[in-house]
Amino acid sequence: MVDDTKPPWHYDLEDGDAIPVGDRLIRVTDICFTQKDVNDSFSDSRRPIMELISDLLEGRKHPREVPRIRVAFAGGSFGKFFYSADNRRLFAFKHCNIDWAPVRVLRWEKQHEFEMKAKNGEAVRAEGGGHLAGMVQRLADQPLPRSPVMLEARTKISLYMDDETQRLHDELRQAAKRRFLKESQNREYLADCIGKQWMFVVQIQDQMMPATLVKATPDGTFEACIWNGEDTVFHPCLLPSSIWLNSEVPVPRQLSVQDLACSSFIVPSDLNAKLPNPWCAICSKRVGSSSKDVKRHERGHPGAFRCLDCPKQCDCSEDLRRHSRKMSHRIPIMFSPKDTYFCRIGAEADSSDDSQEPGPTSASSHGEPLPGTFVVPKQSRS
Repeated sequence: MVDDTKPPWHYDLEDGDAIPVGDRLIRVTDICFTQKDVNDSFSDSRRPIMELISDLLEGRKHPREVPRIRVAFAGGSFGKFFYSADNRRLFAFKHCNIDWAPVRVLRWEKQHEFEMKAKNGEAVRAEGGGHLAGMVQRLADQPLPRSPVMLEARTKISLYMDDETQRLHDELRQAAKRRFLKESQNREYLADCIGKQWMFVVQIQDQMMPATLVKATPDGTFEACIWNGEDTVFHPCLLPSSIWLNSEVPVPRQLSVQDLACSSFIVPSDLNAKLPNPWCAICSKRVGSSSKDVKRHERGHPGAFRCLDCPKQCDCSEDLRRHSRKMSHRIPIMFSPKDTYFCRIGAEADSSDDSQEPGPTSASSHGEPLPGTFVVPKQSRS
């Protein structure tokens, strides 16, 4: 059952099968391994897993910069848990004391890979309850740390870190634990401040702008109204790390949802979005089964797709959105915000298996550049 008094990333594990498919935060302690062991490198390039672990521990890489771990909920003899199809990344997250992981929730019965890996890992789950896994060393010249996540009976390591290196490594693990805990506490604090007018500032295009948080998302990001000096714009995907307290507003006023209505938007250059249903905003109806069907249909509405800041006129809403993204111009709202899935470009989950190294990711080739920044009719900040 959903608890409306808590931020939307919180959940009851007993009701895990009711959590919708999609991107969100999941407690790492609620995710189990599906395999009996993990290798010390990624198969495609033999890149050491220790490189990812070091980047996470030393803050060079944030968990959001790693391709999302794919998880599916399932019950069993060990209780109800989420299970991972990407066991090397999960090992790195558990070892680095990450408390909440950005994941992609899938359905177990629709993903053959989960069932296949789960059968292979049945024995180790009996020994470690699904929270420990063996480590197999393939890079014999790369020393590995001892880890509370390793299942010793299944581990095959010929070269461990020496005592001093292990001590320093353990200190980094504890420091990372404190850092991730503080980040989680900050996220909870931000969720408690929804609707506090101009309580925060955010950095947009190298400028610090006052912001009002209007909604927290299951993925741990925030929607916010931002004052850019002329208009109040609405951003749907702010990371907690980009939000700071506004020292100029010590006692912010609580706003109602009605104060945040928007009439137009600007497509930001760093967001991607997907519209699940092909929809014509002019006709207010579903059109065909794909974006191509919508584009063909919209060509029957000449003059309907105009920029509000320049004479630009387009044949379809997709071209108008691209114009807005390129020029940062305002265009009319022609979509349903509640039915649009927003994601930051470069943060798409890797759909391949866990043998791939967690390097830089790119925007989905089928993701449509849809609206990301809404604009409220002009008003003052007072």
